[in-house]
Amino acid sequence: MKSLADLKRRLTIGTILEMTYHRYAGDVPVEGNLGRTVVKTKKLVGTKRPISIIQTNAIALKTEGGKDSWLYWPKAKEIRIDGPDAFSILEDGLPLMSYTIHPAP
Repeated sequence: MKSLADLKRRLTIGTILEMTYHRYAGDVPVEGNLGRTVVKTKKLVGTKRPISIIQTNAIALKTEGGKDSWLYWPKAKEIRIDGPDAFSILEDGLPLMSYTIHPAP
């Protein structure tokens, strides 16, 4: 993989993404359309989630509770390919989240 386009082609329904890094450890307050919530990122590092939905602008990862958690694609310059099976989403040029790709079972 060399680009966001290559990454999108690589990901299919059932492919497993393992979060290997998140810049914010612990409880992170997030403001959104539904108000304020707290995301526990420490718990997410090391989790493996299958891709359940693929769209051109996002993918959904199935949570342990059976719900879909959406990962929206940033601009291509905000994606770093870290190897044949790894990528990072960047914020201000630094990794925000990193993932390892595992094939679908």
